[in-house]
Amino acid sequence: MPSHTITSAHLAKRGVSAKGMHIRSLLQLAAASLAFGFQPAVAAAQEVGLEVDLLEVHLGNGDDHLLLDSTLTVGGGPNQLLVKLAGGSETRTSFDDLEVQALYAHSLSEKAALHLGARHDVRAGSDLTHGAAGLVVELLPGLEAEHYFYVSQDGDVTGAGQLLLGVDLTPRLALEPRLAVSWSAQDIPAEDLGGGMTDIEASVRLRRSLGENFNIYTGVVHERLIGTTRSIAVAAGDPSRVTRAVVGVGFDF
Repeated sequence: MPSHTITSAHLAKRGVSAKGMHIRSLLQLAAASLAFGFQPAVAAAQEVGLEVDLLEVHLGNGDDHLLLDSTLTVGGGPNQLLVKLAGGSETRTSFDDLEVQALYAHSLSEKAALHLGARHDVRAGSDLTHGAAGLVVELLPGLEAEHYFYVSQDGDVTGAGQLLLGVDLTPRLALEPRLAVSWSAQDIPAEDLGGGMTDIEASVRLRRSLGENFNIYTGVVHERLIGTTRSIAVAAGDPSRVTRAVVGVGFDF
């Protein structure tokens, strides 16, 4: 999923406490798991794997930023349980703005999968729990597209999509361009979001494998708010775009 770090910084100005959300989040995600049949998937599971695709520091423009993008997969075959954890912090080197998703993944074909479940944002604010539906498709060898739709507990509809291309330069070296966009179906004043396209992120990473399960990478990422959301940020004196160098690691087991 896209990081949208300047959006996170923009939303952090709301200053509403998130105390007590961790317990409620676990209860809500557990309920969603039952609703989408996660128990059979877990019971039949023969495989458990964890992939940390991105664990990186964004350097430049003042404070450094941490970003995490990871997926725990339970089960094999056409039905799986996915637990995704993503996020970081825009203002300091810590993880204080995270998204937790519990998703039932069903393969539609060898190249497409449907994801259904719930998302909870662990950060300051309200309206943090969402129903989630997504589609992940391999468009071409090495080119993957995904798009997720979210409906919040207050009925707000938002979405996020990403294109990821992996180009093998050598057996141990790969180039990974990414393009991510987010949108909102309506204005959400409490989160300083305007209707329409809200932000876009373009990045490229050069990843080197150091073994079967570990890699390091470097790159650059550019993020910017767009549309009405950009106008809201500019009026509030918040940054509307940022470019940073990236250094990180990835691993799986």
